[in-house]
Amino acid sequence: MRQILQTITVIVLVVIIQAEAFGQFGQDAFNFQQQQQTQGQTSSLGNVVLDTSDIFYFYSANPKLILPFKDSLLDEFQQYDPIRQRKLNYAHLGNLGSAFRQLIYQAPFRRGFDVGLHQFDIYKLDASQLRYYKITQAYTHAFFSQGPSQNHSYFKIRFSRNFANGINLSLDHKKINNAGSYDFQKTRNTAFAIGLWYHAPDGRYDGFFSFASTTIQQQDNGGIVEEPKDTLLPPFQIAVNLQNARTQQAQREWTYIHYFQLNKPPARPPRPPQTMPGQHSAIISIRDSVANAAPDSLEQPAALSPAFPNQTEEPLPPKRAFTLYHRLRYQFNSYKFSDSSLAEDASFYQNLQVDERGLRHYLKVRKLENTFKIQTFKLHKSTTEGPQQQSDLLEVGLIHTLYFLDQEPVDTSNFNDLFLMGRINFTPNERLKIFTYAQFGLLGNAGDYRISGSLFLHFKTVGNLRLEFINQLYEPSLLQQRIFISQRQFWKNNFDKTLETSVSGTYSLPSFRFSLTASYHLLTNYIYFDSQALPRQTSSAINIFQLMVEKNFQLGTLHLNNLIAFQQVTKEDVLRLPQIYSTHSLFLEGKIFKKVMLARLGFDARLASSYTPDTYQPLTGQFHIQNKQTLPFTPLLDFFLSFKVNRFRFFFKVENILTGITNRYYYQTANSPLAFGLSNGGIRFGISWRFVD
Repeated sequence: MRQILQTITVIVLVVIIQAEAFGQFGQDAFNFQQQQQTQGQTSSLGNVVLDTSDIFYFYSANPKLILPFKDSLLDEFQQYDPIRQRKLNYAHLGNLGSAFRQLIYQAPFRRGFDVGLHQFDIYKLDASQLRYYKITQAYTHAFFSQGPSQNHSYFKIRFSRNFANGINLSLDHKKINNAGSYDFQKTRNTAFAIGLWYHAPDGRYDGFFSFASTTIQQQDNGGIVEEPKDTLLPPFQIAVNLQNARTQQAQREWTYIHYFQLNKPPARPPRPPQTMPGQHSAIISIRDSVANAAPDSLEQPAALSPAFPNQTEEPLPPKRAFTLYHRLRYQFNSYKFSDSSLAEDASFYQNLQVDERGLRHYLKVRKLENTFKIQTFKLHKSTTEGPQQQSDLLEVGLIHTLYFLDQEPVDTSNFNDLFLMGRINFTPNERLKIFTYAQFGLLGNAGDYRISGSLFLHFKTVGNLRLEFINQLYEPSLLQQRIFISQRQFWKNNFDKTLETSVSGTYSLPSFRFSLTASYHLLTNYIYFDSQALPRQTSSAINIFQLMVEKNFQLGTLHLNNLIAFQQVTKEDVLRLPQIYSTHSLFLEGKIFKKVMLARLGFDARLASSYTPDTYQPLTGQFHIQNKQTLPFTPLLDFFLSFKVNRFRFFFKVENILTGITNRYYYQTANSPLAFGLSNGGIRFGISWRFVD
């Protein structure tokens, strides 16, 4: 009874916290997994220590791909901002939760109709991102961070527990409530997802029902009017372009996924009794390359076999399993921008200002999606209770999506997407892994396609090699083709489809904490937004060459972690990115207070070479080229202190500390200076606590 009351209390509290939710546009499960693969959540260098409790998780897109919970000690714990929680950092408007853009080019995942609003994607949470857990006890993981006041907060919580009859409940919630340092830039982003997983006793059926909602609410100040000359003023004393501009995005998603295994698995002999409460579980030993893996990556573990919820036995997998898959998903998405009382400097909107009384941009999209797949896979033979590797996977399917589009003031229109997809994975052993994916448009989507593949070769003591390839042809987004402002059509285009090819290779030597990545991207018919914030399509091809080096050093308690990326773009008047971008972390790490507390003390640095960055137009939700501000070489330096005691973590940091020393403002996006120092929004602390009960 106590556990049930605890569960109900957690759910009620989280629902109340996010009750005001609006949301943003979502992406499908494969898109999320593809982002995990290409961006990388953590570095592949160094050692990862796994947690000592039996916690495993997976995503509903592939219940047979089970990952162990990772205890990353203090690695990057102080990087609370989502734009810095990936190996390749992003840039935003200088405020936690604000619109973001890429600093290092990465190929997007595209399939069919796309609205073209992705400036808040990293803050969203849809059903495909909800983790389901294989656990023997209730699990809670909470995180809270605060800036200079209570109006600068970030809260996250994950919760899961088992119920009778093979039911598992999972909940994920995160909320950013940040007032910002400069006037009129408040962000309020709320994401919530809850899911139920049912696993049949005979192991032949799995069902997942989930609901997800995301709120994006932004004050858009349009950046500062002018930087103070020869002085450093507090942020609240600097004039901004807009005072009444607001952005809201909303998403509601209901998803039901179920799997049915056609051939019956043989029964497994009874397992040994579970560890008694209060006792320590055995340490799980898995190779570093497996532990570091992200979903859908080459270095992923395949099907592990911990006990399913409330079962003492789990049937053995057949020699080859055949499974039917179906996903039914309904989404309601809306986007609204409004500026009902234009600021005195209304020239900010340039030719987009079609009405002197104010501006409005509104649209909503409803979609009903059905996905049908048939899958077959085989597991390696295993005589232990440990991990079982998936030796192959073959699946083919059909994805149909029905859209209802309301773009003010046009009447509702409906249309369909239809794609044939397939996947072949081959992993005969730990030294060779091949992952492939393909999709082809049918009927109205004829001509659209995506083909991608990954090859992983492990050379034991001399490192490993990963090769990746993407080739895709996709249609322009809705907002690249047409837009209505204050119920007037402002542009209507007929752009060609974009053809993109990306090739990359990564050589890693984990024992030396070194990796080298070379990438090449070829873009044909690339669409961008020019200095007037209007969409344009370039007629010539764009070549992007990239080289990235990662090397970590250690001398006793002194550590220096480095990532340096070089990229060369052949048409810098169209696609503007820093030629060199690097991240560095210099710190002391060791155990103190009778070796009970693990502590770090050091500095984080981000360096960008001189370039002319994009600026942001909130009316269209797009970053676009500007020619008024060129950034010099930009060093961003943070001081941090973090420590860990058992399952409790804490950090304290001061961001952008060079501003007070150099007496200059620093930027990542044109016209949007960063917060700085102890008294101007640059201070932050955070705590994290994990409970297993």
